Amino acid sequence: MTIELAAHAREYDNGKRRPPADPLGRQGFPKHRAALDLMAGQLREYLERAGEKGLTGLRLAGAILDTSDTRRLRLLVAYARVHKHVYQIVGLPGHGYKWADGTAEAGRAILDEAVERATQMARCWLFIAALHRRRGAVMAAVQMVFDFMQHDVAEGDRRTDDLAALFAAEGASIEKFLDAFVGELAKTEAGRQALAEAGRKHQQYLLPAAVREQLLAQAEAMGRTAAQMRQALAGTPSAAPTAA
Repeated sequence: MTIELAAHAREYDNGKRRPPADPLGRQGFPKHRAALDLMAGQLREYLERAGEKGLTGLRLAGAILDTSDTRRLRLLVAYARVHKHVYQIVGLPGHGYKWADGTAEAGRAILDEAVERATQMARCWLFIAALHRRRGAVMAAVQMVFDFMQHDVAEGDRRTDDLAALFAAEGASIEKFLDAFVGELAKTEAGRQALAEAGRKHQQYLLPAAVREQLLAQAEAMGRTAAQMRQALAGTPSAAPTAA
């Protein structure tokens, strides 16, 4: 799925919908797409040269944006990752940004560390969300999935961040999530048992409509047959008693 980006910020001012993670013309960023892309290119060049050593956010912000505001740098990083597909940019809290393409051992180690840290942070924030929702951890996790998939919303609504932009770019949906989730569950015996139990509890939703109608028709036919058999048996005269 391709997200259409405006060539100039005035297109957004004139009503064109702004995709998430596009800072064009905002918070001091250029109004022309070419100038913004130049900044994203500079970010890539700096980090490619630094490699696994990396650079601090403060240094990058000063060199590219002429500011000490690292929050603006994070907007540029999100733009480069989501819309320019520069996934090699890895941010490590407390260590700045590094370049990791994943093809070398050092790059793979950086990515593994980033995944581990991000996962731990996500678990902490999910705990806080579950705690404050007061609906239990399971419902909090379910609601998170629905929230993450809400990327087709108007600007200003809740899900217009860089994660929403990434999901939109990949065409993510509840259907695709469910398909992938079922596929992962089916890989283990415990997962297959969970699927079987879910199917038993929610068969009215999980079975295709045509299959449900066919099963109902068969059940009704069997019911009519059983009724006819009962009537036939009830009308059959009892055998005469044998004379002594």
